[in-house]
Amino acid sequence: MAEDSAEPYVLRVVETGGKEPGTLTLSDFDEPVTAAAPPADQVVDMEQLMKGAS
Repeated sequence: MAEDSAEPYVLRVVETGGKEPGTLTLSDFDEPVTAAAPPADQVVDMEQLMKGAS
């Protein structure tokens, strides 16, 4: 965690054991992000999905 900041941020996540050890480093806090909706054929309707699970 970045403790010298007014807002605490997770900076790094480290997994040392298990089947897939690795490190995830996070940066660019407070930077604008451009997001776009995925194409309709890549969207899952959760209500429809849950109907099939019952």
